[in-house]
Amino acid sequence: MRARQAQIVDAARRVIRAKGFHPATVREIGEAAGMTQGTLYNYARSKDDILFLVLDELVRDYHEAVRAAIARETNPRHRLGATVRAFTQVVMQRQDDILLLYQEVHALERSLRARLLARTQEFIEYVQRIVEQAIADGVVTTGNSYFAAQVITFLPAMLALRRWSLRGRLPEAEVAESVVEFIMRGLDHGPVTCGEETGPGAATSSARPRGDE
Repeated sequence: MRARQAQIVDAARRVIRAKGFHPATVREIGEAAGMTQGTLYNYARSKDDILFLVLDELVRDYHEAVRAAIARETNPRHRLGATVRAFTQVVMQRQDDILLLYQEVHALERSLRARLLARTQEFIEYVQRIVEQAIADGVVTTGNSYFAAQVITFLPAMLALRRWSLRGRLPEAEVAESVVEFIMRGLDHGPVTCGEETGPGAATSSARPRGDE
């Protein structure tokens, strides 16, 4: 069944990339997968089912990528860095699917959307446990592991969602590493008091002119 579903997902990704999700038909996806309509219906009876398979496979892909990346690391900080880098790399490789996720998840039938969001939440909490271990070992100083996990599992998506703006500015590999570095630096900083200013010039900010009032 997994092999058949992977066949459908691959075909759906190709058809949707060429035509867009809404113009694509179940029949076209079945033909691209080399399946008869009857065979396809054994695994997906609607475009909702097919969209769920595509998006669920995406979530599984970055979950498995992180698992594989941290399996090779014993240093807690390196494990956290490997988590951020592995997720970011999947985003870079699956940009079209990331866009599809953010554009069409609302179109899923309610029960399928709930299943997908539950799978995503499971991944967020998995990353949270990695952050918590890094905090316990004293290698990062972030104060809120759940918020940190949310940032780690969302910020890299900008590489897909903002690629129209990022394209041509920096080489892809450099952009990805910039995201990894930005997140890791953020995890090394404690909480900032409300109203506190940081960075160059903060000490003199109150003396800056405020303009006509």
